[in-house]
Amino acid sequence: MGLLAFNLLVLFLTALVAFYKWSTRNLNYWKIRKIPHIKPAPVVGNYWELLLGKVNVAEKYREFYHQMKDVKYFGILIGTYPALLIKDPGLIMRILVKDFRYFYDRGFHVSDSDVLGTNLFFLRNPKWKLLRNKTVSVFSSAKLKSSFDILDKCSDDLIDYLNENAHKKEWPTRQLMGDAMTDIVCKAICGLEIHSIKNPSREHVAMQNMAFASSFRGFARNTINFFSPYLAKKVHIFPRILHTYFDDLTWKTIEMRKEKNIRRSDLLQLLLEVYEQEQMLPAENRVLSRELFVSNIFIMILAGYETSTTTSSLTLHELAHHPDIQDKVRKEIKQVTRESGGKITYDSLKKMKFLDQVLSETLRIYPLANMIFRECMEEYNIPGTDHVIEKGVFVQLPTLALHTDPALWKDPETYNPDRFSEENSASIIPGSYSPFGDGPRICIGKRIH
Repeated sequence: MGLLAFNLLVLFLTALVAFYKWSTRNLNYWKIRKIPHIKPAPVVGNYWELLLGKVNVAEKYREFYHQMKDVKYFGILIGTYPALLIKDPGLIMRILVKDFRYFYDRGFHVSDSDVLGTNLFFLRNPKWKLLRNKTVSVFSSAKLKSSFDILDKCSDDLIDYLNENAHKKEWPTRQLMGDAMTDIVCKAICGLEIHSIKNPSREHVAMQNMAFASSFRGFARNTINFFSPYLAKKVHIFPRILHTYFDDLTWKTIEMRKEKNIRRSDLLQLLLEVYEQEQMLPAENRVLSRELFVSNIFIMILAGYETSTTTSSLTLHELAHHPDIQDKVRKEIKQVTRESGGKITYDSLKKMKFLDQVLSETLRIYPLANMIFRECMEEYNIPGTDHVIEKGVFVQLPTLALHTDPALWKDPETYNPDRFSEENSASIIPGSYSPFGDGPRICIGKRIH
């Protein structure tokens, strides 16, 4: 064997040994700490089926959840990184609320150059807290009430469209609700009629769908985030074409408002006022950059569209399969409408208690976030135990598994809105139902529900 060949062989073997040591460095992480766990494999940890695309994340975590019986929490490995899954509702409430200071970040790692990725959902502290404080006021009762006319007008458009097309035998429900919700969200956030039902703009819908479309890029980015936070910062969450589109949309809208001297009580106006005020401050004291401005308009439109579309279309699906529940909802709506003089108002909407129960039950069976992620920011001793969650460990709260656990819910697979009635809701265990998360980092749009 020549010297070059020998050196290459030594280099290869050295690299192989180094890779093996790296990939197995945490293989006994949970065993050493005497924490219940599912035995992992080298390199892939407990994620091999997910990496191969054999199962979806929500169902795999539900499998993990039921595999580990009679424990309050247990460990897995995401690749080579340790993650702790929490089953105990009481501990979940501590993590999300009481002990939030230990778990204030979601664990996503985003590059500053990833413009659309640096939004309220993905941001880490302290930027997240500063921005949250500046945007939360747009969801006040007064602001939501002032936006109700938008919802009312869009609802009228939807009803007119349905009446005009009543002859159709089949309805593409998700597309129909997507069209309606796009119009509502864009009007409420930016004052724009981007996608009215009667005059659809497929370009905007295509852009929204691109952000949520399943792709190898998206799968790879999400996997890399947990396998290597360093590499995660090198891969953008959203395609650059989306940034170009939403940047253009945002600033053209602002220019139009300035030209016509238009002021609205919406998120765009609120952020614009904050942005313009901060332009008078030294650069190092500014929170809301141009890029952060655009990324948060983007995420509010996107999140509002997707969550509302999914929940409304799935609710219609369940009502179609449960005509008795559908009839009860219809009777309540008609009664409240009559009592309000034939018109649904912001205040009368709050009187539709059963409708709220229906939506809550939809969110139980079909939670918008099948998993809540947190990162342990400093060493945390699990109350009442000798176990410690170390800094940097991912904490995961499997929402779907909790929402459908027979130990927490009677007949969990049955669609039953009455479990959220006034007399029954008191028996719901705090931490067992978290469709919007909880605590300081609860979904900012919960109040729209």
